[in-house]
Amino acid sequence: MTLGLLLFTRMSATSTFPGMLLPAMLIVAIGLGCVFPAMVIAGTAGVSNNEQGLASGLLNTAQQVGAAIGLAITTTLATSRTTVLLHSGASGAAALVGGFQIALFACACFAVAAALIAVLVIREHECTQGLANPSLAEHCHSVRPFAIHIPHAAVRPPEGKD
Repeated sequence: MTLGLLLFTRMSATSTFPGMLLPAMLIVAIGLGCVFPAMVIAGTAGVSNNEQGLASGLLNTAQQVGAAIGLAITTTLATSRTTVLLHSGASGAAALVGGFQIALFACACFAVAAALIAVLVIREHECTQGLANPSLAEHCHSVRPFAIHIPHAAVRPPEGKD
């Protein structure tokens, strides 16, 4: 996905759809097709059946809020860059493309940051079982020192039983 976003930053005011935009769009589409299912699985894994709706709702809400914040940031960057280029004498098309380029580069940076967070911060599913076994929890913390704990349904006792 990041590669596709970076390809978009190479566009110019004279770029053609099949030569420049289509390849980048296809790469982004394939990347999103890989990312979204994995994200939903990671967001709902280990959640008990009676809490699946809650987990799914939280995941969808986080996606919507994140998209709104990302859109606000990229729109601000694109508008600011376009305005600066217009004031410096660039043509309207060149200024608009320059604004898109900076916004798409920011999106690529967000994608890299998200990948780093996924790799370095979020623990594997097996590590969440460390709640029942403290020695496993210590091992998980040593593997990923900045890890976020994602609760595991198997750790909870069944309802009505202690």
